[in-house]
Amino acid sequence: MSPGYPNIDNFGKQCKAVYNKKVRLRDQDVTAMIYEYNADKRDSTIFLYENLLVEVRNDPEIWGTDWFSTLSFGGF
Repeated sequence: MSPGYPNIDNFGKQCKAVYNKKVRLRDQDVTAMIYEYNADKRDSTIFLYENLLVEVRNDPEIWGTDWFSTLSFGGF
């Protein structure tokens, strides 16, 4: 990762917050890193699902807890 990339210890100029959050998917709980941006109402939700790194750029008012609870990657 680049030294200037936003992380929990350094939000950078584009992020207002970076934090970890437990997210319930259809078939498992994951710990996700959430990036909240200054100039975009969408967040980035990044997590590891088995051996797959997943990033979902989502508006939390639309793609919230209910949406994530239906998400699964069965068959991959």
